[in-house]
Amino acid sequence: MSKTFVKLVSDITKRTDSRIVLALDPPFNPYSLKNPEERQRERLNTAARVKKLLTELDGLVSGVKIGLPLVFGLGLDLVEDIINTHRKSYFFICDPKMADIGYINGLEAAQLYEIGFDALIIHAAIGIKGGIDEVVSLAEEMDKGVLGLCAMSHPGASEHLNKHYNELLEIAAKAGVDGFVVPATYPHLITSTKNAYPSSIIFSPGVGTQGASFGSALAAGADYEIIGRSIAQAPSPAARAKEILKEIKETGIDIQKIALALAKHNCVMVGEFKLTSGLMSPYYIDLRATPSHQDLFDLITSAYVAELKSLGLSFDRIAGVATAGVPIGALVAYKLNKPFLYIRREERTHGTKSLIEGVINPGESVLIVDDAITTGGSLLKAIEAIRERGGKVEYAMVLVDREQGGAQNLAKRGVKLISLMTASRLMQELYLKGFISKEDYEKVIKYIKESKNVQKL
Repeated sequence: MSKTFVKLVSDITKRTDSRIVLALDPPFNPYSLKNPEERQRERLNTAARVKKLLTELDGLVSGVKIGLPLVFGLGLDLVEDIINTHRKSYFFICDPKMADIGYINGLEAAQLYEIGFDALIIHAAIGIKGGIDEVVSLAEEMDKGVLGLCAMSHPGASEHLNKHYNELLEIAAKAGVDGFVVPATYPHLITSTKNAYPSSIIFSPGVGTQGASFGSALAAGADYEIIGRSIAQAPSPAARAKEILKEIKETGIDIQKIALALAKHNCVMVGEFKLTSGLMSPYYIDLRATPSHQDLFDLITSAYVAELKSLGLSFDRIAGVATAGVPIGALVAYKLNKPFLYIRREERTHGTKSLIEGVINPGESVLIVDDAITTGGSLLKAIEAIRERGGKVEYAMVLVDREQGGAQNLAKRGVKLISLMTASRLMQELYLKGFISKEDYEKVIKYIKESKNVQKL
């Protein structure tokens, strides 16, 4: 794994605050021209247009992915000139459709790295020995990056390639790649990949022209969305990029922003903590004070609302689980114009002696809201209380899934968990932004992996 590539990606993203990688695949074929001088003139004109485009998008896009057609059309010298011209503004990834034996891959990779590419994409289907391994070894020598392609976005990929996704993912990971290319058109693959390999970078193509909505891959767990024609072929690429960034922030879940805000307000801590479930944990997430921080509280509740709107779920009421789930649920209900109720920790010792405070009518569907989930005990108690009153519960929603069996325990009771982020993803963002040390990050990730799905209720 290349520390230089990972740091470069992180440093540029800090400057741009953009999770967009521009895919450069212009409709360009100089060989349609028979005159060699005309071909060269067309190459130079295309290179100039690419430079102008990258100048226009500076600060709006973090990385550039150059595909094989442009490499063929321009030639390596002109591609090198483009990279050198914009070296300080972007990280550069090459997609050379690499799927040959290791020797040939190595020859190809050496040239691409030498002209300035920071990373290249290789197909995991070729395997490790005599395939990926030689490129990874070369990348380590040259301090460059390698990204493993394990699935593709077009419909035909589901006929064979994508059926073997988990096998290919394991191959790429064992080979030591820096990250993965996972299509935005298959968001469940993105989520499972981020959960399995939280420290690896995920780049997702298939956004925009190929069908996935802007921000959807980021919401699923990707680190970057690869967007091509939607920006490059727009009448005003910069204006379109700004619109897409705005759309991502308005309709998607800005996990990075939430993570940083949580850290800023000391809502995430590392150390040794005892949880409500009785388990010990090397980290603690405390969202009870979020209503005291208006910016953070609005950010979190807006993320709940955005996700619910994007899912298009139908429900009659929202119920908050004491303690942190009550203010979150109340504001989400207000923003969605839904009636609100809440579930107490314990039954009242007087009056109705009920766990539920608020109105619920038999047959009504209720969305349960809480801040985080570990084993799901508090949510299961709330689900039972609502069902005893004649309500229906199909969904429960939290900001953070601690990945310790809660989703599975809810599923056994017929309730689907909606989480805005996993604990692994949260910790990854805090580590990449320097809020927690590498030692603490690795300790927490080890804890999450070792305790994943073991707590059953």
